[in-house]
Amino acid sequence: LATADLFVAFNSGIHETPDSWGTTLELLSREQRMLLITSFSNQEMEADLRIATMNGFKIDEQFSQSSFGENPWKSLIPLIDITAPSQLFYVNFYILLLKS
Repeated sequence: LATADLFVAFNSGIHETPDSWGTTLELLSREQRMLLITSFSNQEMEADLRIATMNGFKIDEQFSQSSFGENPWKSLIPLIDITAPSQLFYVNFYILLLKS
C-alpha cells in the first residue's frame, strides 16, 4: 500500500455492495491514495461516486475535465444486457478518477 500511487476498480459495482467496500475505501482515503473506478453506465458511475464521497473521496480538480464521464479507453465491443435485451452496454464505459 505504501508504494502504490493509484488503485483501480474495474466495473466493481461499489454501489451494489457498499458495506463490503467500506473498509477498503476508508483505508485508501486515509492513506491519501488516488482511486480510479470504471463502470458500465452513467447511473452506476454516479452511484459509485456517492459511495466513494461518503468514504472521503472527491473528484480531483486538477483533472476535473477528464476525471469523470465517458472513458476514452472503454471497450468498443457492445454486450447485451440479459435483463433488457434491447439495451447494450460496454465494459469500462465510464470512468471516475478520485482523490482523498
